[in-house]
Amino acid sequence: MSKKVLIVVAGDSSSSTNGYGIDLDAFAPLYYRFADHGCDMIIASPDGGSVAVLSKTPESKSARRFIESENQCLEKTVSLNQVRTEDFDAMFYPDLNFSMFALAEDLTNAALLSEAVALNKRIGAVGSGIFALLWAVNRKQRPLLSGTRIAVSPNGDMLAKMPDLGRKLQKLGCRIDQQQDDRHPHVVTDGNLITGENAASNLAAADTLLDFLFERSAAE
Repeated sequence: MSKKVLIVVAGDSSSSTNGYGIDLDAFAPLYYRFADHGCDMIIASPDGGSVAVLSKTPESKSARRFIESENQCLEKTVSLNQVRTEDFDAMFYPDLNFSMFALAEDLTNAALLSEAVALNKRIGAVGSGIFALLWAVNRKQRPLLSGTRIAVSPNGDMLAKMPDLGRKLQKLGCRIDQQQDDRHPHVVTDGNLITGENAASNLAAADTLLDFLFERSAAE
């Protein structure tokens, strides 16, 4: 039986020109990592519809494959308020662009995520995608990230651009797990939460999520 993964993205129609659009060289490898393992995916965004893609020549084989297949999943994303927890087995917030920071204040996202956590679903979040978790709560109605071990680089570009969000992470008492060289993949698992330190960790976090989904499926 195939597994269903909800991938949450962000980016408005102007993002392709202001540098905040989705980079296909980051998104396509992640998309095919799940697809090639037999997963069905729901691509969702705060408002649904089209999300901007950076105007650049694709460099990766996966990005070229995505374009050549005329895949329209980024043109027809599902609005978060239309997604129900029974629609998916796991959630994933990739590090694709700085538009992901907008999810930190999205109450629809927080409510859906909190419900998924209460149902014991596995959650993956990488880089800027980690900030989508800020307002979610756990099964005890406490902040999801309170005292949680996460992979974040305190000195990285992400926190430099959004220092207020960084201070909120500190206020929540997150246990920061960082590596000395933040250019390489780094993934941390704490309970049902998988976090990756940077965009280079997108695939490693996806692999950890896949391992969990299919190991649990085999056990059942």
